[in-house]
Amino acid sequence: MRTTTMRRNATISFFLLTASVLAAQEPKAPTEIPPVVLSKAHDALCKVKVGDAMPAIELPRLAGDRRPAKLADMLGDGATVVVFWTADRRMALEQLTDLAPDVIEPYAEQGVAVIGIAVGGSDERARSALQKANANFPNLLDADGRAFAAVGSERLPRTYLLDPQGKILWFDIEYSHATRRELQQALRAVIGEPASAGG
Repeated sequence: MRTTTMRRNATISFFLLTASVLAAQEPKAPTEIPPVVLSKAHDALCKVKVGDAMPAIELPRLAGDRRPAKLADMLGDGATVVVFWTADRRMALEQLTDLAPDVIEPYAEQGVAVIGIAVGGSDERARSALQKANANFPNLLDADGRAFAAVGSERLPRTYLLDPQGKILWFDIEYSHATRRELQQALRAVIGEPASAGG
């Protein structure tokens, strides 16, 4: 009886081990860009959506060469994260802080760029916010808010993921834990990383 039980347990262990080895050898499915799901009210605040081209934007830089720069000339070879932000929003400052560890450090070598666009306010205030957030990526100043008005209204910060040609692949009109998670997923999809075991 004991011998039969031991054999049965050994057989079960063998099958479990074989199944886990086979599962490890199977290629993982590619990560997919998460869908953008908005309420009707939030959708009305968006002038551009997934699949649209980001409008042509030309604004002065916040540091270094102060001549106007074209957003289209700053796009990364792999993808570009564009964040419209304003210095008076706590979540905007939090996002500026998170962009280096979340995007620049893990994805810059894959050609992913990050560009911030400070909406409204003064040059001095925007630069102070960037310094506080230790945000060292390129930023432009949309002092009168016209560039932001071309993409939407209200709800800042607002995050867009663009392909190398400037087409919108994904976006969010807030900044939260869900935004961080979905942006990471979208970036993995764009650069071709497989889905993690957790989803």
